[in-house]
Amino acid sequence: MRSPPAMRTISPFSGSCSKMREAEARHALNDMLDRLGIVAGSIVMVHSDMTGVPLPRFDTPVSRDAMRALRIRLCAFLCDVLMERLGSGGTLVVPTFTYSTTRPGGLFELEKTPSEVGPFSEFVRLQPKARRSFHPIFSLAALGARSEEIIEGCGPAAFGRSSPWDRLSAQNARILTLGIPFNEPTTYVHHVEQCFGVPHRFHKTLEVPMYRGGRRIEGVWLAYLRYRSVDIGPDLKPLEQALRSRGFLAETEWNGRRSSAVDTRDVDAVGYAMLDEDPWAFATRRVVMRINEDVPASGPSVEAIADFDLRPSETGASTR
Repeated sequence: MRSPPAMRTISPFSGSCSKMREAEARHALNDMLDRLGIVAGSIVMVHSDMTGVPLPRFDTPVSRDAMRALRIRLCAFLCDVLMERLGSGGTLVVPTFTYSTTRPGGLFELEKTPSEVGPFSEFVRLQPKARRSFHPIFSLAALGARSEEIIEGCGPAAFGRSSPWDRLSAQNARILTLGIPFNEPTTYVHHVEQCFGVPHRFHKTLEVPMYRGGRRIEGVWLAYLRYRSVDIGPDLKPLEQALRSRGFLAETEWNGRRSSAVDTRDVDAVGYAMLDEDPWAFATRRVVMRINEDVPASGPSVEAIADFDLRPSETGASTR
């Protein structure tokens, strides 16, 4: 007769094996949210790494199915604490990004395509009352009182006017990074960069088959991306330090991992001021994209066809 599987206190999130009971973990998480200024009625945009979040101990057998069930249970715990904190008037928003949709044969199905940015965002997406924005890469999911207002009827661009990020800005949502410092995951800054018009990113048309309710939706979707052929990436540490020095950035630690929270209003004020002084303020180096353009015109009604020869050049002594 086969012995039952061994029961162990184990976590599906590497490095986060907790010894706390559920009540203790709930108290610790609420204490963290207190320090980060998360209050009832807020709209909160959450980026999360579960290894930096107080989680309860649940004994579970060591098997693939048991670990999957435990992961869901821990995500449910975090979601429950957050929604209880936000109350009936609050709204929880998470990224449900899907980068693989742009690969050959890729497609986006609003109801089916899973989030590729962590188990918690996928858990929120799957909730019966959750709403998800319609974008092939940078979709968001929202749960709560103002989810429809944030998600529904957005434009075709990932960021900028009529995007969910624009609505988060208008409502002064609070950006909450759990187990991650502000400078690592804060996609909202790309919305600021698009609204400003930084010189090192461009609007890309995404040719991805899009489906809603099983029906193909025709349209054009845009993403504001960096030039992949040019060695330039994001660097949000200067913005993080500027927000911290002005007292706008709340921070705390758990399990050696930093968490933070800041209002979009403050990110806007500080971020646009920094870009006014230096359009490359959030980039690893300053690069000017010189574009040589050749547009043939064979007739009065021809559609323009542009060939771009991108020639990156450093801006000189100010390169970093």
